[in-house]
Order: sequence, then structure tokens, then C-alpha cells
Amino acid sequence: MTISSKPNGSESSLRYNQNPVIEFCTETVGATKELLFAEPVVFIVITGEICLRYGPEAYTIKAGQMGLLNRDILVEASFIKTLHINPEVDFIKCKLSITLLREFARMVAFETSPSPGFIPVKIRSLGTRLNAYVDSLAGYFMPGRKISDRLVKLKLLELLFDMVEKDSQMLYQLLSSKHQVYRCQHIVSTVNDNLLNPYSILELAQLAGRSLSSFKRDFQAIYNMAPSTWIREKRLDKAQQMIKYTPMSITQICYSLGYENTAHFSRLFKNFFGVQPKSLRSSINVNLVTVAEHIEDHVAA
Repeated sequence: MTISSKPNGSESSLRYNQNPVIEFCTETVGATKELLFAEPVVFIVITGEICLRYGPEAYTIKAGQMGLLNRDILVEASFIKTLHINPEVDFIKCKLSITLLREFARMVAFETSPSPGFIPVKIRSLGTRLNAYVDSLAGYFMPGRKISDRLVKLKLLELLFDMVEKDSQMLYQLLSSKHQVYRCQHIVSTVNDNLLNPYSILELAQLAGRSLSSFKRDFQAIYNMAPSTWIREKRLDKAQQMIKYTPMSITQICYSLGYENTAHFSRLFKNFFGVQPKSLRSSINVNLVTVAEHIEDHVAA
């Protein structure tokens, strides 16, 4: 690939129907973010690596690879540095609308076959044609250059042709998956808005306008985890950050995160992290004292 980084002043995206569909993206190494798309997305990594976590499953897209992320699932993306000196992760993100996929299927006389089952993320090396495709995009990310919708659509279709040439099962994955479109954003926003409230799963289902069974089913499809497990782990992650970076007492942290019993909170915390909350706080305080003493000795010398 000849694209190593986006030139200064260049456009960062190509738009189709006023929506960005091919984007040159840069993320700082060590950054993490949650991703949820209503349409399939292709990531082509240029430098660094992207690790996508879908519940307990993890998928790593390395430089020179592409990853196809299915729609309507929530993944946590971590951007990882490799031996490359670039402190950032550069990648291209392409959004594939279902309308475009169906049009492409008609063009290539695609015939449905038994679904291979739901595949959240599929990773493949680029190969010659896809490397050439990435190189061809360099001329489009130029300052002031206006690209017509027709040409952007052709670039998306070219990508699909190259993907299918690399792995014909990718189109089956996109069009034959049993995964259904859920009202994902509403479930995600309901859970995030009430993460620290001591609501039961039934109460969260009611807030999301679902029956308990449909809420659990749809939550599992989005997060690849049972709601109780995901919420517990997120609260414990938050507790760990608060113990490390705030002066709040363990009791204050416990109650602020919706736990009603400090003993229960401490037991869950130890089961998850392997250490009691108070022990973690004590070790952090010891480390701070050691660092302070080291600084004082250095100044005195």
C-alpha cells in the first residue's frame, strides 16, 4: 500500500448522497471507543492494529488486512501500536448500505445459498487487487477536489468486486445472515443512560419498551453477552477507574455505582479482578508514596 498517512490538508472522506461512505481515519494509539453501525462496515488497516471485542470474542485486524464488521452489533475498538514508528493507527473505513449490496448482488447474478450463520467480524489479507484498490484512493483524498456521487458509488462497487474475488463467502455473510435489524440505538442508549442506576433487567426492558424476553434476546445479539453480565462488568470497570483515579472511599464508590451492599460489591470486585477493592487502593497509595520519595531523592541529589 502506498498510502501511509493522510496528507495535511486533504479531505478525509468521500460522500455518497451527502453521507460519508469511504473515510480515511486516524486514531491515537491506546484509544478505545464503542462502535455500533446500522450497516456493514469494512476496515482496511494501513498502520498499527485494531482489536474489536464483541462480548468475550476478540478479533485483531493488522496492517495489510481488512475486517468486515457486521451491522447492529456493539464492539469495543482498541487501537494498537506495532513496530511501526507511527504513534497513530491509520485505516480506511467503508460503509456498505444494504441497498448497494442488493444492487451489487443483482449485477453479479448472486444466488442465495444456505446461510453460513451469523459472523460478527471476518478478517482477510488484502491481496494484490485490494492493495491496488487502496492505492487508487490516494488521488481522491485531495484538498478541494469534488467527487461526484456516481464516481463514489463506482468505488464502492469496485471494493465489493475485489472483496468477492478475494472471498466469495463475504457476500453470503452480508446478504444471507440470519441477523435481523433491531432498534439497537434505543437499547444501547437506555442501558448507557441507566448504567449506574440500580434497575433490574426487567425495569431496563420496560424503559426500552420491550418485553423481558425480547430485551434479553436483542441485547445478546448486540453485545454478545447477557445483560446482567455486561452491566456487572461495566460497573466493575468503572469502580476500578474510580479507585485508581478519585479520592472517593470504597463505600462511596460502591453506592455511587448502584450497589447496596459493600460486602457484595467487594466480593464481585475480587472475583472479577482477583484483588479486593481496599487492597487495590492500598497498593496505589504505596506506589504514590514511592514515586514521591524517588522525586524527593532526585531533587536532593
